[in-house]
Amino acid sequence: MSRALLILTALGFAALVFLAYTTWTRTPGDLPTLVTKAPAAPQKAKKTRARPPAEKACLPPPSDVGPEDMVASAGLDPDAVRTVMRAAANAALPCFVDSPSVVVRLSINVACTGRVAKVDVEDDGGATAEVQGCIQGVLRAAEFPAHALPDGDTFACPLRYTAPG
Repeated sequence: MSRALLILTALGFAALVFLAYTTWTRTPGDLPTLVTKAPAAPQKAKKTRARPPAEKACLPPPSDVGPEDMVASAGLDPDAVRTVMRAAANAALPCFVDSPSVVVRLSINVACTGRVAKVDVEDDGGATAEVQGCIQGVLRAAEFPAHALPDGDTFACPLRYTAPG
């Protein structure tokens, strides 16, 4: 009887570890590919410097401890990420002036304060260095909700641009 209880406890612990792991990590498949299309008449890119959002307080870690004395802080909500990234993709349209159709794969780290800490271009898809720098500048100004992961929450996001015509 005690051996069966030990096995069930081990399986329960393994399930909790798996749940915590899947909460902390996301794959590019978890987020939709953002597709941006240029307006019919391309406009000249503006040289504006995006201002980072105001810093918010990090959310506190959870206070209720589970039966196995495990606690997991929550990162960004995937729906909130989609909403912010859609707005950022539209704001990045001027970056693609005279650019061919490209798919830029990004890795974005959002600090617990909601500010973008880092934007890495994992695959430029043929985009020029100027376009990549512009996209990174726009995304650094994106405002995400605060969360409780002290080291930030990192997610991957493909940004697809389809040239007119």
